[in-house]
Amino acid sequence: MTQSLTYVEIDLAICSLTYGIAPCTASIPTTGDAKCFNSVKTCQDRAHFSASEVTLRFAKPAEYLPREIECIPSILSVEFSPATVSLGKNLGQRASLTITFRDHPHSDTGQGYDKYRTERAYDPYSQGTYWGKFRARQPFLRGRSLRWKIGVVGQNLPDMETRHFVIDSFDGPTPDGKYTIIAKDVLKFADGDRAQAPALSNGYLSADITAAATSATLLGRRRQCRISGIRLSQHRRQRGGIVHAVRQYSDAGAWAAWYHGERAQGAGSVPAGAALCGAGRRQHRL
Repeated sequence: MTQSLTYVEIDLAICSLTYGIAPCTASIPTTGDAKCFNSVKTCQDRAHFSASEVTLRFAKPAEYLPREIECIPSILSVEFSPATVSLGKNLGQRASLTITFRDHPHSDTGQGYDKYRTERAYDPYSQGTYWGKFRARQPFLRGRSLRWKIGVVGQNLPDMETRHFVIDSFDGPTPDGKYTIIAKDVLKFADGDRAQAPALSNGYLSADITAAATSATLLGRRRQCRISGIRLSQHRRQRGGIVHAVRQYSDAGAWAAWYHGERAQGAGSVPAGAALCGAGRRQHRL
């Protein structure tokens, strides 16, 4: 009898540095009340965030799961909707993958989790839940790589059928302990509602800025730059967790910027880690 296996892998950006050890300049209590969790969201020294890729693997629970394949058996369901073609009109409907996970306690051990768990004043297994902690530490999931692997017992992981997606959205954990990720095939980036011109910048704010700020430092993979002459308007529109903030450049005219993440704190403020992109008479590239 064939015993089927289902795995889902997610690639995350985790800082390879150690808190407070050069080049990381974070320290308690100067930059925070506790050590970070080596994620962009919790980083206290964004200028020196050194991203390294870590893969988290999850599986549908089964008694026959191979012990040699490290995973968390928390997948409740995987629903796949194939792509549909719309000839002569557009790219059609993109393939979609919806994964629902069961929430549970977790010890925070292993690669990609809490490097400083032995220094915390609490027991991670008895405080909080896996997906509650995951959402707090990794709120910037859109665009991250996700792989759906299907195989049978006896197959090596690289030999299993693999389908590649990018994360589009997530929800939860819900009161009944469910966390859901929706992923699309890579052609989703070519859709009219997702294509960006100019291209979306990979930069993010190094520190919080407010409506009174006159300059900001943007960090990115290619280089760091500083922008001056910024004016944040007091008017903001919030739709589905996306905050739109209007800025003014003294030498570049009107320029729109927005970020994906948590709500801004206070009128006209934008938190650190905001991913910026924009269009106007001059394109500011990182």
